[in-house]
Amino acid sequence: MPVPSLQKVLTQVIKKGHAEKNNALPVAVFSLLAILCSSKFSDQNPDRTINPSYANKSGYKWQFLKSKNDIGDSTWFSIKLQKIDGTSFKELTTIEVNCNRFMVNNGQISFKAKNSMVKSQLTANSIGYFSVRTRPEIFKKNDSITIDFIMSEDDRPLINCE
Repeated sequence: MPVPSLQKVLTQVIKKGHAEKNNALPVAVFSLLAILCSSKFSDQNPDRTINPSYANKSGYKWQFLKSKNDIGDSTWFSIKLQKIDGTSFKELTTIEVNCNRFMVNNGQISFKAKNSMVKSQLTANSIGYFSVRTRPEIFKKNDSITIDFIMSEDDRPLINCE
């Protein structure tokens, strides 16, 4: 849902006859806040835009779903790795979540991990590439998370301090 501009909101408020000297500004501000809040909560990342990781070109996209099967007090993760140009990522990679490590060597993995009561982050590490870390999140019972990690080559020079 596109957010109307402030000018449109003010024009609508004035046309409706609420433009009295004392209440035009509060009504306009309230209307603007209501529109912004409704658009913020109407959809959560529908196009799965890339969330940046640190200050490099790498990042991740994720989507939260509810599992159809009862998987207990765990979360089901489906992870796919790709390079920034969209090609499949076949390098050996370690995925970390809640102190558990999973090795990936074919570009994708699915696994179940027990939930914790604190916020958890997933991290993808591969030699020669920037690490990608998700934002902290509390995973709930029967969550099913689809994550695409976008890996960017680490082009920083190696420094020998001898």
